[in-house]
Amino acid sequence: DPVFKKGMIFGSAAILREVIRERAIRDGWEVYFIKNDRRRVRAICKAQDCPFELYASRMQHEESLMIKTYEPKHKCTRVFDNSMLSAKYLTKRFMERIKLNSGWKTESLPQTMTSEVRIRVSKKMAYRVKKAALLVLEGTIMEQYARLQDYGNELKRQGASNFKRMYICLGALKNGFKAGCRSVIGLDGCHLRSAYGGQLLTAVGIDANNTSCVIAYAMVEMESKDSWIWFLEILCKDRSILEDGAGWTFISDKQKGLMPAFEEVVPLANIRFCVRHMWTNFTKLFPGNVLKDQMWRCAKSTTLPYFAKAIEEMKALDNEAYKWMT
Repeated sequence: DPVFKKGMIFGSAAILREVIRERAIRDGWEVYFIKNDRRRVRAICKAQDCPFELYASRMQHEESLMIKTYEPKHKCTRVFDNSMLSAKYLTKRFMERIKLNSGWKTESLPQTMTSEVRIRVSKKMAYRVKKAALLVLEGTIMEQYARLQDYGNELKRQGASNFKRMYICLGALKNGFKAGCRSVIGLDGCHLRSAYGGQLLTAVGIDANNTSCVIAYAMVEMESKDSWIWFLEILCKDRSILEDGAGWTFISDKQKGLMPAFEEVVPLANIRFCVRHMWTNFTKLFPGNVLKDQMWRCAKSTTLPYFAKAIEEMKALDNEAYKWMT
């Protein structure tokens, strides 16, 4: 919320210009710079007969600029097609939000920007802003991946022949899981939306408060039987899961390649499915409240007889849904 007054000092002409731009965008007026160099900045309002004026010049023996003349009054009205607004300014302002929502549609982005800055933002400018923000984000990712490449080169120097996956397990989470979490692990995978792609595999546990906690995660080239076996073998070694997984329960949503991996790495473990994910897939194939409600009856059955009865009712309603469930 920049406020000017006579005698104010700014570190440089560039800083002063940015503050003037911020104030002009906020209040909805346009500025014309009569003088605009490292030593002097003189700004007036573009509107005809508007008295606003600001003049600052360099202080003696310093790089700083001091405001020498300042007339704050404006007689002009708000300008909605404001030339002070730039893609650079919008990129800086909306960078973090675009970073958190990289799939933000270009159709809705200009509406949000226009509403917030109260200046009309075109689709073309919104597209340039999103592109610039994502480029900065991907540039940061590239720098991080470059460090991973250095790590991979060091592994090769030590004798490793290949480096295409990365498993991460923080010591505090590992020790915390061993100390106080149940022998239940949830597994899931998702795509990595970056310049490099790949997929993220995660393992999540349940603590004494019945809340979830991250155990380990890995970046792999793709989700497959091979990558899940690789992840499960390291996870079991890390968690001291012995005897082919006996006494342990793994929960998943039927991820690609995960069922064969269970059979190979932890054949004696109890395998369960996340009902929420199953419900999402089930309703796509079998729409309607009747089958949906029956599926939940099956899922909520607390004993084998109750489950057998519920699943037979599902078979009577729709044989294909019964086959999918079993």
